[in-house]
Amino acid sequence: MDNIHHVYLHGLLGDHTEFDQVIDYLQESKIKHHRLKIEPPKQEENFKQFIPRILAQIKNLQIKGKINLIGFSMGGRLAFYLKYYYPTYFNQVIILSAQMICHEDKASRKKVDRARLDDVNNEAEFKEWAKNFFMMDIYGSFYQTSACHQKIDSLRYSDLARYQIFFNQLSVTQQPEIELNSITWQNQMIFISGKLDEKYSNLAENYQQLLPNAQFHQIDDCAHALHLERPKRLAEIIKASISV
Repeated sequence: MDNIHHVYLHGLLGDHTEFDQVIDYLQESKIKHHRLKIEPPKQEENFKQFIPRILAQIKNLQIKGKINLIGFSMGGRLAFYLKYYYPTYFNQVIILSAQMICHEDKASRKKVDRARLDDVNNEAEFKEWAKNFFMMDIYGSFYQTSACHQKIDSLRYSDLARYQIFFNQLSVTQQPEIELNSITWQNQMIFISGKLDEKYSNLAENYQQLLPNAQFHQIDDCAHALHLERPKRLAEIIKASISV
């Protein structure tokens, strides 16, 4: 396993520190870990055009060996499309709480995403917005945990424009249309979701029909933010699932 590298892609409200706890539980292995801080797309870039720029960031790491991509939510979608467009450059892709294609009405979802954070004008309003965001159904009881409050404390109003760009330009509605059942590298895909995240658990069931050769795992007692709620269990699944 000396030549196995993990590149971590964070979620929309995350940064390069988001997987620190998971990585701590993987330190006994010989995997080399690379935390990627995703810079927002340029104003004129769409989702597909943004993927090569993420690839360039990864190439700048000058990794020698097999690269596994691990991404959460927005980062999971980016990880999937990196593997989709560059299937031989990457080894396995581990997708956490993310959807590969848009299953919602695109016009309605796009309107919601573009309106997020519009009424936030100061630090206090931003913290209140973050509180309500993490109380959405997909997060289950995450808001009641210390991990959630640590997450909210780490968010900064000064990064508001960054988050707005992610919501607008990297929304699931902006992803290219693809046929999942045409993928020839299904055995290199690993999906992991929280059992209490009903939306993504249901999506995983649908993906199992389209991707019968992929791996699917669920973690009990957590919802969307599985890497923050159950980092040790997630690390155990990752360690058991990756190929050498």
